[in-house]
Amino acid sequence: MTRRRMAGKLNEGERNLLKLILNGMCYTYYVLYLLCKEYPMPNVTMSLDEALLKKARKIAIDQDATISELFRSFLTDLSRREESKREFLATELDRLFERSRASSGGRHWTLDELYER
Repeated sequence: MTRRRMAGKLNEGERNLLKLILNGMCYTYYVLYLLCKEYPMPNVTMSLDEALLKKARKIAIDQDATISELFRSFLTDLSRREESKREFLATELDRLFERSRASSGGRHWTLDELYER
């Protein structure tokens, strides 16, 4: 597809970005653009208290970010903390099992035996 034919199917922002890309000035944005086109992020609608939103906007301005970027960053940090917590608990449980002297005495149960009460 020629540059001219490709540019005809793009909106103005995409055409400006394409100009930068074709002039070799904007490779990183080109990759991000392709990723966003290929893997679009879902929109999330939220209800927020007006005072909270006002505070969040001020924080976003101070950090030169958008509310969406702050929220995405918060959720990323939250999911990383939760993942770390699960990994820590799994490791501790493994250590507990290794140190335990509990024994079944060689007995093996079937699932039905374990669930019967």
